[in-house]
Amino acid sequence: MTAFIEDKSTILGAMIRFLAVAGFVAFVPSVYAAIREGLWAIVAVDALAYALVIFAAFSNKASFSLRLILLVSLSLIVGMVVLYQTGPFGAGYIWMLSAAVLSALFGKTKIVVLVNGISMLFMLIWGLGIYLGWVDNRGAQPFTVAIIASNLLLISAGLSIVIRSLMDKLSYRLGQRDLVGQRLASELEESKRMAKQLDASVHEKDAVLRELHHRVKNNLQVVLSIMSMADMNDPTACATVKRRVRALALVNELALSRHDAASVDAGELFRSLAPRIAESSYPAPPAVQVRVVSSAELDPQNAGLAAIIGADLLADMYERSKGISIAIEADARHARASIRFPFEVAEDLAAQCLVQAQSSPLLRGAAPEVELSTIARDAEYGPGLLIAIEAVDADRPRL
Repeated sequence: MTAFIEDKSTILGAMIRFLAVAGFVAFVPSVYAAIREGLWAIVAVDALAYALVIFAAFSNKASFSLRLILLVSLSLIVGMVVLYQTGPFGAGYIWMLSAAVLSALFGKTKIVVLVNGISMLFMLIWGLGIYLGWVDNRGAQPFTVAIIASNLLLISAGLSIVIRSLMDKLSYRLGQRDLVGQRLASELEESKRMAKQLDASVHEKDAVLRELHHRVKNNLQVVLSIMSMADMNDPTACATVKRRVRALALVNELALSRHDAASVDAGELFRSLAPRIAESSYPAPPAVQVRVVSSAELDPQNAGLAAIIGADLLADMYERSKGISIAIEADARHARASIRFPFEVAEDLAAQCLVQAQSSPLLRGAAPEVELSTIARDAEYGPGLLIAIEAVDADRPRL
């Protein structure tokens, strides 16, 4: 819409400049004829109008509104003066009609109504003046003036209505085009924003896939290490390898269930690990109670070591007792899982489990990330073992 107004201003400026240059062709003969006939009002009006047109054409201070007002006013004034001075045989009607056309092209509806109203008012006053003998009729009669006025009104009003209708429709279409352009621009910006989000999501997924690929390679290596550490003379070696691989799979499951797959929650790990190991004690699985006081984030590698060691330890403790209590607590550096027997269990049972766990080369290779120690009996729980796992540093960069 703004472009349409600017185009109208440009066209009006070009028209006025054309009149300022080419108008000299009409100005000179008109002034010469008026001087010969003694029509000094026409001489004065033509000179003033031509001077104002030149000013409006080449002055930087002349705005669109000022140029339009000057052009329409001068057309009306020149038309009325010429009509008064020359009668019905002059070109006054043309100037008055041009004023209506210009106002319809460049102005608003109220300006068009005002211009046509002024023209008809002048025709009425002129005809009344001729009828009352106040002015020289210059060959015109009141009836002739009435005919001329009615035809002028018909043509002027008809042209004004058609032009205003076309201009309003053009303005509406251009406004709709601008709205469509703005909507398209908005949709384009939205598309760009979504494209950036998709790019960010793709980069994030790529990073997760790279992490997953790295994790799978590491896990395969860990599986191979688990198998190599198994005692083939032990009749439970196969069950031990299966238990450790399943514990490692649980870590992957917990890590990939998160958004960034960069850490594992210690509380979730033992809350899921304990019942899964207990299920293998079929047909009489032990009662397991898991309580998370506070938790911490574990690096997937440390979580894998803790899960394997914890699985071995829980399997050993389940064989020695039908009731296990697990409490998870954490501080800024470690997550601690306290795995305890019932109160009535002998004190040395925890020490036996510790000796059994320390006999595995896996625990020795996991230090210092994962540490194991005994817990003495207290007023509520029996003896047990404490697994201390190094937590993720809060300042460590993540995916």
